[in-house]
Amino acid sequence: MGLALVLFYFAQSFRLPPNTVDGALILGYLEEMCQGGLPYWNFIDLYGPLNWLFPYLFYRLADQQAWGVNLWMIVLKVITIGITLKLVAKLGNIFFALLSAMVSVLLLGQHWQLLNTPYASHTSYPLVLVVWYLLLYAPYARWRINLIVAGLLTAMILWTKINTGVFLLAAGLFYTFYWAPVPVERAGRKQEERNESRGRYRGFRAAQIAGLLAYGIVFLAYISKHFNAMYFLYLGLPLLICLAWTAREIARRHRAEETIAHHLELWLLYLASTLCAWSAFFLAYYGPKGGLDYLSEQYAILTSMHYEQPFLAPGAKSYYQAFSTYYWLQLPWLLTALFLAWLLLYNRLARDPSGQQASRRARIQLSGLWLFYTLHAFVIYPRSDEAHMFQAIIAAVPVLFLLLFHIEKLLVRRRLKLVRSLLAFTVLWACSTLAIAPNFEVFARDNGDWYGERLRYIKFRPKKLKGVGSTSNHITDHDWDIATNRTSICVDLLTRDGDEVLILTSNQLINYQSKTLPFAGGYRYLFYLLINDLLSRRKLEKLVPREIVYRLLHQPPRVIVSALGLPPMQRHFPEIITLMDEYYEVVQVYAHKLIYLPKLENAPREICGQTPELARSRLQVKIMEKIFKRSWFRD
Repeated sequence: MGLALVLFYFAQSFRLPPNTVDGALILGYLEEMCQGGLPYWNFIDLYGPLNWLFPYLFYRLADQQAWGVNLWMIVLKVITIGITLKLVAKLGNIFFALLSAMVSVLLLGQHWQLLNTPYASHTSYPLVLVVWYLLLYAPYARWRINLIVAGLLTAMILWTKINTGVFLLAAGLFYTFYWAPVPVERAGRKQEERNESRGRYRGFRAAQIAGLLAYGIVFLAYISKHFNAMYFLYLGLPLLICLAWTAREIARRHRAEETIAHHLELWLLYLASTLCAWSAFFLAYYGPKGGLDYLSEQYAILTSMHYEQPFLAPGAKSYYQAFSTYYWLQLPWLLTALFLAWLLLYNRLARDPSGQQASRRARIQLSGLWLFYTLHAFVIYPRSDEAHMFQAIIAAVPVLFLLLFHIEKLLVRRRLKLVRSLLAFTVLWACSTLAIAPNFEVFARDNGDWYGERLRYIKFRPKKLKGVGSTSNHITDHDWDIATNRTSICVDLLTRDGDEVLILTSNQLINYQSKTLPFAGGYRYLFYLLINDLLSRRKLEKLVPREIVYRLLHQPPRVIVSALGLPPMQRHFPEIITLMDEYYEVVQVYAHKLIYLPKLENAPREICGQTPELARSRLQVKIMEKIFKRSWFRD
């Protein structure tokens, strides 16, 4: 019954259209994969190849239609909820696990295009939770299996989303070197290993202190370029708390409580498992030469990007209005306050016999969990928009309820039901700020609003949706979709499948829907970065072959789609403005979107009509045939 309700809630976004920027770019990649293309070998992208496996599979099984990706996202969300439930139930109890699952369902079920796009962050998040579970709970009796499987999954995450994988690997190495308890299998050998020399033991302690300093220096240096008060609250302060608490732990820990060997063995096994699995995929997919070229390409792109965006002010109104105005973005601050509260309570009650229920195992698990979350949260740097902040918010949910579970164990001894009832009421009230009333419209038997089979069953965005604003200040998202749809129909009428069309704006859905190719082919990702102001023209020209820039400025495609104002491509390449004024003319306008054809074609204005769905009349077909007999920049 619970699974059915979760599926019903997630299904509300099944017919939501893809994002016209990132979502359309990804659909274009999937379409190219269906034609035999592969990441790196046929097109540039910063995501790891493993991110595309399941989106490609579902897209292919859906007959290369966008709803297949939406279906995959529903499956992925259900998997994520199941893993969240398992993690919190094992490290806490079922009550807090259910609360955690409920809040996670609410967040993942938002009617946002962001959550219907197969970003690598969505794909990697459930794997991150599994690694946390393996290292903190150690479900397998043979402790080496937990570490080996965690290492394999960490390598998979590295080949899905590299920064998430790097921060997870750093957290896993920190945990095994400082916090991991002695495995049960080694308990019998512990007495022998306690006889290690005092000098060796002091050397190990010095290495641990040096490691703490290294982690602090490296991670603080990582965020130093754009460091401000917000980054201190989200990242700097939690990191310093984690390092200080770990330093206190190793200072108070008696020599008899641990061995040097078990820390080093766990650390080396996790590191070796990760590196071996990563290297195996690297050599199998890229090969030695291709691998070096891939690493060089990734480095060149990452060091060329301007990938930063400041935080929203607390409570400020944004596109996801309810998410920001109801302070969901400040949830990590609450975690920091709760962890500090737990530290104070634990230190006070641990000296009292009545506080002995806060066992050493619980202390290690919660400290490890805080460590994992703290380093995972670094994924928000340096682009702290809502899409990146969501990665930290969704991961904060299980941590929040496990913190509450441990605080409850320390404080609450009577009236447990009353306390939990108040907590459940508070959680439900918080959820009501984002909750969307589900309905059965998503199951209506129609082909949707969009033109063409690629977007079959997909609807336009609603005219008004609770908690969500509009992309533009001048047009609603519903009208935006209508304009995009009509532009795509007209472009489809003016071109053949596989023709190249130049889109001067960030709206790449026009290419996908009209079955045309984006300009620059396999290098289109770099132009995507340019159009979204993440890459400068100077850096772009260093990364793409000269003939592509030459063709853009001297031999552009026959059909060009622009918009009112100054589109990003024209802002970066002002030469295009002169070229279009001299050789092109507007032949169709839909809202803010403009379609251009060469002046030599003498195409009539309103060539597709204001209702392009009806434009396939005999007259229009004759016009199209006449146009196709001519050539433009191709003789």
